[in-house]
Amino acid sequence: MKTLDEALQEAGGFGICQIVFVTTATIFTILAGANMGASIYEAYAPPSTCKSPFEIEASKICTDYQQLLVPTEDGKLSQCYRYNYMNITGELVSYVDSNGTSCGFQVNSSTTDVIQCDDWEYDQTVMSSTIVTDFDLVCGSQWAGYISQSALMVGVGFGNILTGYVSDRFGRRLAILIISIGLCVTGGLLSITQTYVAYSITRAALGLFAFGPFLVLFVHALELSVPKYRSAVAQAIEISFPFGFAFLSLISYLLRDWRHVQLAISLPAALGVLIWWFAPESPRWLMMKNRTDEADKVIARIARINGAKMESREQMKLMSEESESNTESSNAFNLVFKTPSIRSATLRMFYNWFAVSCVYYGLTMNAAALSGDPFINLLINAAAEAVAVVITIPLVNICGRRLTGSVSEVSAGLLCIAIQIISHPTASTVLAIIGKFAISISFSTMFITASELYPTEIRNFATGLCSSMARVGGIVSPLIAMTGLISEELPYVIFGLLALLAGLVILSLPETKGVPLPQTIADGVDIFEKDPGLCSTIRNGHCLRCCKGDRD
Repeated sequence: MKTLDEALQEAGGFGICQIVFVTTATIFTILAGANMGASIYEAYAPPSTCKSPFEIEASKICTDYQQLLVPTEDGKLSQCYRYNYMNITGELVSYVDSNGTSCGFQVNSSTTDVIQCDDWEYDQTVMSSTIVTDFDLVCGSQWAGYISQSALMVGVGFGNILTGYVSDRFGRRLAILIISIGLCVTGGLLSITQTYVAYSITRAALGLFAFGPFLVLFVHALELSVPKYRSAVAQAIEISFPFGFAFLSLISYLLRDWRHVQLAISLPAALGVLIWWFAPESPRWLMMKNRTDEADKVIARIARINGAKMESREQMKLMSEESESNTESSNAFNLVFKTPSIRSATLRMFYNWFAVSCVYYGLTMNAAALSGDPFINLLINAAAEAVAVVITIPLVNICGRRLTGSVSEVSAGLLCIAIQIISHPTASTVLAIIGKFAISISFSTMFITASELYPTEIRNFATGLCSSMARVGGIVSPLIAMTGLISEELPYVIFGLLALLAGLVILSLPETKGVPLPQTIADGVDIFEKDPGLCSTIRNGHCLRCCKGDRD
């Protein structure tokens, strides 16, 4: 009898089969990143001016005719109002254009009367077409662009739950097939929507499948790998997510039309059909379902692909240390929230995941609005995140999880606030990119902390709850960004305060560096008793360990 890891090692360890699969997983993760950030260019709001129905007639009279038709606001042509001209007969209006030429035309109403604009002219320097230009999401409708991103994140939240259920119930391969088809179909439908309402509904539907490829293929790739290579595999897939933003930047630069961009980042998901057809099912999932004969055949197939010779075809058994307890959800919920120390830690983790996700998406989605080239900005933004992913592992191993998370979150918060204090275009761009670098380190650290903090019997359930709070953060982030319509300073200030508080909250969690993974609830409680955190409750000048007595 063999363990699964022993069988995988005998089948070639990390051979051609695993290399091809991980490469495919990175491609899908790139698509996931591109779809998660698509609003950066799809909802890009270019400079616009109100368009008058009398432009043709006015253009025959003088060169700077727009100032005869549209009032100025702060030295710029109005975006939302135009003069209320009924026709080109009546009062004579004179104007001296930039060439010094006197010109004018006749109207039948006073030039001081204005009405709301119903047609706009958009600058096409960055994008020739966006949902803002197609659906006229300007003036009183500026909020709509932000809501569309929240709609996507709502879909992502539900999609993660459904994806996890299908993957665990029916297998990784079928989940990949469903996600691939869903992403292709919803992406195609999204590109042909003709109204904002249809766009938002379809974008929420796309969210059901947008993040799924990363989740399923990440797990599947780890399950096909031997322990020696799992960290490298995890990092390779994680680092491909920011490359999705770089891919989005490149495609948007080349195509410039949001409908074409959407097709370019969704239709390649059809590759999932090939994965379903050719890729092996996860042998670990098969073992979990007690389908040992099928798992044995999968291992034999992997060996053939890798060119390895199996010495025997013994059946494999899944050792207790290779599987995690399938604690019922209701029991897991009780264990998480009825154990005082774990409940307290979970609530603090909830806030951290929420805040970090808020700031992460806030800094990412604002990349195109920063000073400088919007395409280059996102490329640099993606590069900063990729570097952050790479250095997180050595950082947490040297400095610890708690200190790394706290310093990165506080740094991101201070940088967000500094953007408003300095208020210099180039400096703001640099600060925003460094802030994205810092918050990306924090995001990666949160995953590590959650996986090490919770006992085995509730680890999957508890980390799933934390991840759901990240989705809530993703939903709220565009709404915070929308406060910029009230005051340009508000979004970064709010993001900064959220990150600063998160940096303090994480100090109240135990340090898990070098601590054995807790297997039972008692083990988990023991971690809190030994290290209640740097910010334990202070009363009368004494540090109180609130976790004492949790074993009872």
